[in-house]
Amino acid sequence: MIAVAGDCALLPLNLHHMSHQIVLLRRKHALTQYDLADLIGVSQSTIGRLEDDPSYAQRLRLDAVLALQVIYGKLPGKLFPHLYEEVEDAVMRRVAALDRKLDGQTGSTAEHRRALLSQIAQNISSRTKLV
Repeated sequence: MIAVAGDCALLPLNLHHMSHQIVLLRRKHALTQYDLADLIGVSQSTIGRLEDDPSYAQRLRLDAVLALQVIYGKLPGKLFPHLYEEVEDAVMRRVAALDRKLDGQTGSTAEHRRALLSQIAQNISSRTKLV
């Protein structure tokens, strides 16, 4: 059975940090919202919404998130830590659910699945220790 930590309380500070991170990086490089939008391939209003409402990051297209990584050299988990934590928590809940489904199953397929679930839990656990 895979051990899953309880849901973590996410502080409003994380939300502020996420949008603040984008603003700080944009200003550090003397970019306007229009400049950053052009580099990413989105509208200026998208950048404005992202900076004003951190939850808007959930609506960004994958190519826009990857463009931010290319531009700033930071992994999406560092650019959007609150969203990353939410995704991690959701994945761990799904890992636990699949692990329960596998309970009592035998055979190589079940073992391969359990190995992956253990690896996912280990990846999340080791990342959490570094933060």
